[in-house]
Amino acid sequence: MSLVEKKQIAKSYVKQTVGHRLVESLSNGSRTLEGMVGELVDNAKDAGASNVVVKFLPTEKNNYVGTVIVADNGKGMSHDELVESYKLGAERVYNTYDIGKFGLGGTLSCLQKFNIKKTVTLSEAGELLGHSYDTVVVEEKNEYCTFDLEDQETNKIWDNNAIDRSKGTVIEVTNARKDERMAKIKNNFVDYLGQTYRNDLSKGLLKINLEIDGEKISVKPSCPAGSDHKGAKTDKEALFNEQGNKIADVMMVSLFDTDLKTSSKNNLTKLCGVYFSRNDRLIAGPLLDGEGPWTGGRTRHPQVRFARVLVNFTPEHDEEFGLTNDKSSVHPNDDLQENINKMLESFFALEAKKCQQIKLNSTKEEATKSLNSGLREINHPHLNPNNKKNKPNKSSKSKSSKPKSDKSNILPFKPENKESSTWVDLIEFKDLGDSADPWVYSCLEKKIILNENIDCMKSFASMPSEYIELFRGFVACLVSANEIHKQNLQEKEATKAEHQEFMSLLFKNIKAL
Repeated sequence: MSLVEKKQIAKSYVKQTVGHRLVESLSNGSRTLEGMVGELVDNAKDAGASNVVVKFLPTEKNNYVGTVIVADNGKGMSHDELVESYKLGAERVYNTYDIGKFGLGGTLSCLQKFNIKKTVTLSEAGELLGHSYDTVVVEEKNEYCTFDLEDQETNKIWDNNAIDRSKGTVIEVTNARKDERMAKIKNNFVDYLGQTYRNDLSKGLLKINLEIDGEKISVKPSCPAGSDHKGAKTDKEALFNEQGNKIADVMMVSLFDTDLKTSSKNNLTKLCGVYFSRNDRLIAGPLLDGEGPWTGGRTRHPQVRFARVLVNFTPEHDEEFGLTNDKSSVHPNDDLQENINKMLESFFALEAKKCQQIKLNSTKEEATKSLNSGLREINHPHLNPNNKKNKPNKSSKSKSSKPKSDKSNILPFKPENKESSTWVDLIEFKDLGDSADPWVYSCLEKKIILNENIDCMKSFASMPSEYIELFRGFVACLVSANEIHKQNLQEKEATKAEHQEFMSLLFKNIKAL
């Protein structure tokens, strides 16, 4: 294109304003309140702030979030910089490690959550400046516009919220677009800020304080992967790209031996997976197969609830990890995802095996406890006449008009010519092998052994209690299990006769009942 043609086109340029409808469209994003505050804290960090205070004030009614104030002691802005910060999609020069180079910008981020934003800053020249937007004004003028604050309001905001009288910035947003309850603020933001800025907090580079309706809380650093829990086991590896260059540090954390072992299984499952941070600033997570941009590897399941991973990449590799503009996720390419999943495969497999052992031990313990309660019925006086302690009084007559079932045809479960008054003293699980019977009755040891390798025996742990505690249901389950298994019980020749006697009584009594 020639210079003449360029000049002709330049003469035809018409500056277009951003109308109210477009502003409304831009503001209807999915930004979270945490994301908005994070954007403002990022900007404070980029301005060299070492101290940030985040305040939440409730509405007069219903205890919703009414006002959010973020104050810092960083470098203030000139009037031109202040006005520029209110432009939608404003451009400015960033350093490589600035986190503010990504994101929607403080103003657009606030616009998605609140109808009014006011900024007060102390410039390096010592001038106190104030600027604002108000969506009511935008709607009236049908174009996006901002304006300077009156001196009186500027001074009031500064006097009530400034951290350092010699420098800094105060941002106040009010009139929320969506109601958010104050009750959720404390836990949400203590965790979010503590995890997102844990590195700066732990090194003393940044101090963050929360004030929630007057309650002051000092934010403590917290590792999203849980490496700061007592008993956590960590393993670190370097992640390399196809060119052999290191692009990230990967920390695998097992929480199996921590105090979280007794925590809610559902809560732990929600928090397991892979977290991503950029230069130690938390970006996304936890992610597992099928969640957001992540594919392959493990799916979310209670078996891996104690497994967490933190992938920390440097700013030079933002593009490879596909850092999104809102700093809420990453989109690594397929090759990088596959590389990460391969690295973590053995780690997740080991954690899953640990949880499977917990389930097996718990199942055996609970099942054994439940099954042994059936001994009460097995040795009941109706079935074992020698147990006279709780034998029913035959002389007593019932006043009930309902006819009682006739139990006279029930044979006694009592060994003939034996001193013992019981047939069964113990019920237990035991590994009898995959090819053995589901259950075995031992006359010599007076116990029933359930084969823990057979699936139908494992199901006892989840059976309704009435089938376990009532003898008739318990015996029916055992007999049915052997019929399904299609195998004959194997007993030593010396006890075969006694065993056959016991089995005969079982079947006769089931038939009688």
